[in-house]
Amino acid sequence: MRGGFNALLAFTLGQDGASWRGVAIPGGASCFLDAGIVSVAGATYWVTSGLEKVVCFDVKDERVAFAAALPVGTGPGYQCRLMEVHGRLGIAVCADRRWNSPAKTEEVWVLGDGDDDDRQGWTRRYSVRAHGVEQRLAAPHFAPYGGEYVLATRPEDWGRNHLYAHRLRDAGRRRLPRGELRSVPMSETGTVVAYCNTGYYLRSFAYVETTEPLNLYKTQRESTTK
Repeated sequence: MRGGFNALLAFTLGQDGASWRGVAIPGGASCFLDAGIVSVAGATYWVTSGLEKVVCFDVKDERVAFAAALPVGTGPGYQCRLMEVHGRLGIAVCADRRWNSPAKTEEVWVLGDGDDDDRQGWTRRYSVRAHGVEQRLAAPHFAPYGGEYVLATRPEDWGRNHLYAHRLRDAGRRRLPRGELRSVPMSETGTVVAYCNTGYYLRSFAYVETTEPLNLYKTQRESTTK
C-alpha cells in the first residue's frame, strides 16, 4: 500500500506504567496518508487506502468505525485532503494535479453541516479557485483564526514552501447559512505569513495560548553549546 498503514496503537499520557496497546480496526480501514490525518472534536479521521471512505477513531472510546463515504469519486488525476472547517470534518477535492495550470479549483465539502434532513451527509460549502497563482489550500485548517483568512501554500525552488494568507471578502462571518455555497477567488499572491526552508510538505497547526515556559523545550544541542 502506498504511504499508508493498517495497524493502530494507542498510548495514554499521564498514566503510570502506560504502554502502547493495539486498537482493533475493521477490515478495509487502512490509511491513505496522502489525504492526511486530522483530529476534530475528540476524533481522528483518515481516508481508506482505496479512496472510498472516511474512517473515524473515537479517542475516548478507542473505537474505530467508518464515518462516511467520500462525497465525490476520486479517480486518476484527483487529489483529496482532509480538513478541519470551523469545528467540523471537511475534505478538499481538486481535479487537476498540475501546479502550473492557469486555473485550479478546490471544492471543500463539510460533513454534518447540511439541513435537518441530511445532518450526516456531506455539503459542498466552498469553491476555491486559484487563477494566475500556483497555490493550493493549506491543510488541515481551513479559514482559521475567526474565519477571516484562507491559507494557501506554494512549493518554491530549492525545497522552500511558503504559506500565504488570503483575506475573505466578508471576513469575520464564520458560518454560512445552510445550503449556501461560497466562492473564494485567489487571483493575487496574498500575504506571506510563514515559510519552510526545507521540504515540500507544510502543515498548519491550531494556535493554543499557554503560560508554560518555552525553555522547557530546549533541544539537547542548545543545552550543550551554552
